Amino acid sequence: MKWIKSTDALFHEYDPEHQFNADDILHMHKVWLGDIYEWAGQYRKVNVSKGVLHFAMVAQIPKLMTQLETEQQFIDRFCIKLIRIVF
Repeated sequence: MKWIKSTDALFHEYDPEHQFNADDILHMHKVWLGDIYEWAGQYRKVNVSKGVLHFAMVAQIPKLMTQLETEQQFIDRFCIKLIRIVF
């Protein structure tokens, strides 16, 4: 239930004109996963996988987040898709 409330709060936190950046992604990560991962809202320091799904390698995360910020259109689409997945 807390996850739903936090998602609803995030949904209302950003207006449609908001241009998302890496700090926004870290904030959403902290809100959604802060009760699960101590490091939520920060860049990981270890590689993580779930079954056959391998998440971005630790060494690549800062570069990928910079790429997201420089490709604003991509990050906006990413955040919109993320919100749609949640709802």
